[in-house]
Amino acid sequence: MYRLTLAFLLLTSTAWAGALPQHYQVIDLGVDTYVSAIDDDNTVIGSLNWRAARLWPTRAYVDGPPLSSILTAAMAITDGIIVGSRGMPTPRATLWRPDGSRVDLGSLGDGSLTSVAWASSRTLIVGECGAPDAANAVPCFWRLTRGQPGPAQRLPLPPEFWYGQALSVSASGMICGIAWSPSSGGQAMCWVDGRPLDLDPSTSQPAGSAAMGVTRHALVVGTAPFPTTPWDVKHAFSWTRHRGLRDLGTLPGHVHSVLYAVTDEARPLAVGMSVTGWQEADVQTAVRVRLSTQGTGTLEDLNAFTARPDMHLEQATAVNRHGWIGAYTRTSHGVLLIPADVVAKDHADDDDDDDDDDNDE
Repeated sequence: MYRLTLAFLLLTSTAWAGALPQHYQVIDLGVDTYVSAIDDDNTVIGSLNWRAARLWPTRAYVDGPPLSSILTAAMAITDGIIVGSRGMPTPRATLWRPDGSRVDLGSLGDGSLTSVAWASSRTLIVGECGAPDAANAVPCFWRLTRGQPGPAQRLPLPPEFWYGQALSVSASGMICGIAWSPSSGGQAMCWVDGRPLDLDPSTSQPAGSAAMGVTRHALVVGTAPFPTTPWDVKHAFSWTRHRGLRDLGTLPGHVHSVLYAVTDEARPLAVGMSVTGWQEADVQTAVRVRLSTQGTGTLEDLNAFTARPDMHLEQATAVNRHGWIGAYTRTSHGVLLIPADVVAKDHADDDDDDDDDDNDE
């Protein structure tokens, strides 16, 4: 199918950087697959037929019991450690280690029954904890000490907010997500050293923002309404301490946009989608954007870089430091986009090996 050497792809040690790739090799992961996260060793996790799965490399399917027997949802992976949730309709945040061991992360000690882990770093796992009714969940975290998780701890919310979700965490410990108010709905919120940080306290727009990703340099991405947009329209945003919220707009002719994930670099790559509207027939298009240290950048249509006119990418849902991107197509296929220079080098290495074999003869 694709002539890719797993050893090279898995052991790439240098971070992807420089100019954005102008072409991606497309790996079709199959129908009803969805990419949640890509580790820095290029292991891909997500779902297959709505059950947790390791999607790439395919040899991972035979390394042990299927992930679906361990987790209901696989949401994040760091250094091979996968976090997500186990069980329905009362999920419990769960950690899975490469040695096959599993840890129930538990919930808060206030009678809470449920918990879900949404994201992780080497030192923190973040998510939500609450009663079986998910609407009552509050943002929470688990601290990792030498790989061992501690008890669930609640993240504080400003008085006007009742519940929320922690959706992302940076290597430096900044946590971001959503805080919910009964009167105004959701609003992007971050936590620094355990204290809540409203990303746009002066906004006069209706709530409806969400902080989806954050870097160690405290650059945040997500989606939000802006004073320049109609009340029900949201645009992808970046946020920095010095510049605040910045409207990144949409693709030409589109109405809404969102960024779901971002790499942990000084000038990170973020991915998401841009939409022509909210109706069922409206077109969703996967996007990427290289952000400056000030959070500026221009959304680009990822379909322009795949040479696959037969495949329309609707959403880009994950990205790692090598520039590998997880996306989702109009026909419900999860796909992996690998920068063409990685594939080209792999082929060049294979050719060199062939030459060596000839010389040996």
